Amino acid sequence: MFQTLFKLSLSTILLLSFSVKTELFQNTKSSHYLLLDLEQGEVLEEKGKSEKIYPASLTKMMVVYVALNHIEDKQKTAIISPNLLKELRQQGAAISNYPSQTPISYEDLLYGIALPSGADCSITLAKALFPTTDAFVQAMNQEAKQLGMLHSHFDNVTGLHSPNHYTTLEDLSRFLKVALKNQHFRNYFSAIKYTSKTGITLSHTLYRDIQKTGLKIPGYQGSKTGYTAQAGHCLALWFNQKGHPFLYLATGGPGDVYTSSHLSDAHLVTSRLAKATKKSFGPFDFFYSHSKEVFFSYCLIQSGMPHLYLFQHGS
Repeated sequence: MFQTLFKLSLSTILLLSFSVKTELFQNTKSSHYLLLDLEQGEVLEEKGKSEKIYPASLTKMMVVYVALNHIEDKQKTAIISPNLLKELRQQGAAISNYPSQTPISYEDLLYGIALPSGADCSITLAKALFPTTDAFVQAMNQEAKQLGMLHSHFDNVTGLHSPNHYTTLEDLSRFLKVALKNQHFRNYFSAIKYTSKTGITLSHTLYRDIQKTGLKIPGYQGSKTGYTAQAGHCLALWFNQKGHPFLYLATGGPGDVYTSSHLSDAHLVTSRLAKATKKSFGPFDFFYSHSKEVFFSYCLIQSGMPHLYLFQHGS
């Protein structure tokens, strides 16, 4: 026989399916992480969400968002300086495959920021939209303040390390909850490949890592990666499981620029989450506990709202 114990919200089941210091994040390597149910606004798992971290190229999510708020015509063009490319190569920054001294549309620059994480594109677009990059950075900080990102400060548009360039995972989640409601932002955040007006094809940095490693992310919708020696490997990931939207943020992944601990962590988390919500029969969703405790549960959709019932098997 089964005894009804209690009824909970849908997202709570994801906590019940895994043990504390959960199985969901077991053997992951990122020093900081946050898993958010975007629909309910609930943090399902986190480690150090309020601690100061360096965002590396996750910075460029804010660059795209601020740029979109100031672009009137995406077909306008700007020119990437050869001196800028030389300087960025010396700094070890990621750059796009766009040539210098050639007009590049704002649209192409936005994809150059979002996909290969081109610092050349972020600086060039910032200078095209504002008198200086410093003025663009001021707009980023103003936007952050308006969004309630009270523990963030931006010092540049590239994400290259600066002690005065920092945020928290909690602040980044606050930003993305708003930014992902913007269809234009989602277009860039979810793109995997893009061919420019001049025929240059850009690929997402994470997509290249997926091809190289063969690791998959079930329900993938969009992402932004980042890396500096100080920040470690960083990832902002939007994904869906059974039509339910989630946000996964992680920083401090170990390894150098040629490794992909951010991807291996995301693969583990999303794959385990997919297995936890794997079967569906009509209005009933069955969830499977990975612990040894004998608990069973189902989610019943009543009046369009999910209700979770938890049962304990009795003798």
